[in-house]
Amino acid sequence: MAPALIMKSGSPFFFLAFLALMFLTSSGSPNAAKIGKVRAGSCPLDNVRCFKADPPQCNYDKQCPRGQKCCYYHCGFKCVEPSGTKDPGTKKAGSCPDDPFRCIRGEPSECVGDEQCPQNQKCCYYHCGFKCVHPKETNNKAKAGQCPPKTNLCLTPNQCEDDGHCLGNMKCCEGMCGKVCTVPVTD
Repeated sequence: MAPALIMKSGSPFFFLAFLALMFLTSSGSPNAAKIGKVRAGSCPLDNVRCFKADPPQCNYDKQCPRGQKCCYYHCGFKCVEPSGTKDPGTKKAGSCPDDPFRCIRGEPSECVGDEQCPQNQKCCYYHCGFKCVHPKETNNKAKAGQCPPKTNLCLTPNQCEDDGHCLGNMKCCEGMCGKVCTVPVTD
């Protein structure tokens, strides 16, 4: 029977192999010097389901413009504004416009918060990605007449939120199943 090659923990070969392994792991990867410090804040929440990942636009924070982090966001790694670093009270007035689009795949975001948008524009999810858009115009003036009395209630989405969402002289009233645009009752 041939003698088996046995490596004992006290052998010089084992010691040299151990030293080489320690040196390689402590020196890190060739990119270790490029990575730098991790920037403040945390990556924003991402609720987009992806069918295919986008190619990475960054690999680490240092590749991003000042104040941004490299985060997995909307189907790939990209530079985004971190959450938890700015005053959350920087929302602009108005509400986001209605978006009838249903998307199979999200588009890259152009903004993360209202503070990134010019003038009175807001950062809204619109046409498959977050974009700076003008807020929807609301006409919150109350219209003439009264809503008819309620009969039953059920849980369905409202067709309107206020009279400004209704055409002509119609009012936004509680219907049998949520708010609906209704012809007003006049006295």
